[in-house]
Order: sequence, then C-alpha cells, then structure tokens
Amino acid sequence: MTNGYVKQTIEAPTIVYFAASLFSYQELAGNILLAEAIERVSQGRYKIMLPQNDKQDSDHGKDIRDHNFASIAKCDMILINYNGTEIDSGTVVEQQFTRDLDMPAVIVRTDFRRGGDCNLPFNLMAGYYPRTELVEINAMSELKIADAQVAKHLSIDDRNKQIQIQMADSIARKVLVALDNTITTSPLMPAEHRKQIHEWTITKMGIGPKYAADILASLKEQTVRDFSSRVYQ
Repeated sequence: MTNGYVKQTIEAPTIVYFAASLFSYQELAGNILLAEAIERVSQGRYKIMLPQNDKQDSDHGKDIRDHNFASIAKCDMILINYNGTEIDSGTVVEQQFTRDLDMPAVIVRTDFRRGGDCNLPFNLMAGYYPRTELVEINAMSELKIADAQVAKHLSIDDRNKQIQIQMADSIARKVLVALDNTITTSPLMPAEHRKQIHEWTITKMGIGPKYAADILASLKEQTVRDFSSRVYQ
C-alpha cells in the first residue's frame, strides 16, 4: 500500500491523453503519426487518446472545454506536446487540470528552438512539476539520422514514407521510456482526500453538472491510480 492506495496488477492498456495544438495540418498530422508510433512501439501497452478525434456533442465553447476535461478524466496519464516559441495555452490548461487530478505526465518537445527560461526550452511556469518527465528531442537531428539509414535506391515517395515512419518510431521510443518511468510513480494525493479534491477541482473550474457527473464517475472507476507495481521488460 502506498499513500493509502492498494497496489494492483494492471493488465489493460494504459490510456494516455495527448494534449497538443490542434490548429494546423502539420500539428494534426504530427499528432496522429506520433500517437500511432507510440502504440506500435509499445506493442499495445499504451493507447493514445487524441482529442482531435473525440466527437463533441455541442458547439458551445464551455461545453467543448468541459467535454475535454471529461475526456482527460477517463485517461490514466497525459502526454503533453510543447512545441513552438510560445507553447499552446489550451494545452497548459489541460496540464494544470491533470495536476489537480494527480495524473502522471510526460512532456515532449521536438522543436530545437529555445523559447524558455533557465534550463527549460519553454516558459518555466509550465515546468518543474512532480510525477512529470520532460523529453527533449531535436527533430532536425532525427531527420538526418533517418535519412542516412533509409535505403537510397528507393523512390522519393517511398524514401519519404520510410523516413517519416523511422522518425516517428525513434521519437516514440524515447517517449515510451518516459511514459514507463512516470506511470510507475506513486500518487501524491492522499487516498482519503481524493473525493473532496476531485469535487473541489470541478467546482473551481466551473465545470457544468453533466460533465461534472461524467468526470466523477470516471475518477470513481479509477479508485486505484497506482501503477507502481507494474514492471516493464
């Protein structure tokens, strides 16, 4: 038992919410490629939940926001994509929501530009949180490595496809190490205070009754969020 939680053997895939920008073709396509690669290289141990594929049941802004929070609550951990000279503000809010829920998190950055403070490549206020690991990858270096390894005799189309897959798999393997590390960390939230903290989180976020009920139901099902007994080969 750790911090009031009973350790259990987890057999089902770990569900990961992929928080990222959803505004451009490059972002949407890149999210899909990395999500598929993580599922592939983990051999199904991780299932990625892409919010861009999540069907919304309302066009109202607040309903969309609350629906996203409800989707996060159904997951076991969060993968955060922080690229760009300015990180996406919506993704920052999703990160903070998962901190309130004490969910493990992995931050991945493939943008080699430095846009942050101190030793972080992004705004320091988005870093230094517990149960969180940062994976920094230079996408240009990954491209050069993949280009050197893919056979030169292939057609341009075939080479580009192979380079794309090889880059995605290489990045996914690095992310996978961090996912394995963080999912096995012990919860910080005392088990006896979970219900009150969850209810307060919903209240302070102003989440509507319908989605609040969905969130509480999801969190109640996950009475054990301690994966520290899981062993990865």
